[in-house]
Amino acid sequence: TVILVPGFHSDLHEWGYFDEIAKVLVENGYFVIRFSFSGYGKSDGDVYDITLTRQINELKKVINYVIGLKGIDIEKVGLLAQSFGVATTIASFPINVQSIVFTSGSYCPYKTMPDLFKDLGTFDLEGDSYFNADYDSVRIGPQFWNDLKRYDLDRFMGLNETPVLFLHGKKDHIPWKFAVN
Repeated sequence: TVILVPGFHSDLHEWGYFDEIAKVLVENGYFVIRFSFSGYGKSDGDVYDITLTRQINELKKVINYVIGLKGIDIEKVGLLAQSFGVATTIASFPINVQSIVFTSGSYCPYKTMPDLFKDLGTFDLEGDSYFNADYDSVRIGPQFWNDLKRYDLDRFMGLNETPVLFLHGKKDHIPWKFAVN
């Protein structure tokens, strides 16, 4: 079983990336779970109200739901997280899966995400932050930044005992170092 965790302002398709991954996994005998966080895709809620805490709670509910399904071998549940889904997964540690894959992760979102909003729109710690791009637009409230700064992802990474595979391209960057077991 593989749970696919989407990134910031993405739905269960992750811009088509998860569609391809799910297809290949299913063709090879895997059971795949895809979901959208509240406010994304066809889910309830509003992306404006996003917080990392809310996404952590939702991810844990999805994991608990999956491991509670009849016929699921809980010793064979893995997770693949993309972009901000990586930050959500790390902040959720420890989690009840047996393997983890991170792709193009957002490892220091409190440092890197403001640049995205500054480059494409407006970044405001005390008001609305938004961007409008050809491919997407989003508006979030100040609660996102206030909540995000509470998380020390380096510390959470130290809580993890599950094997992790990091997949990165030439434009991806991990600005910190940690010990790998």
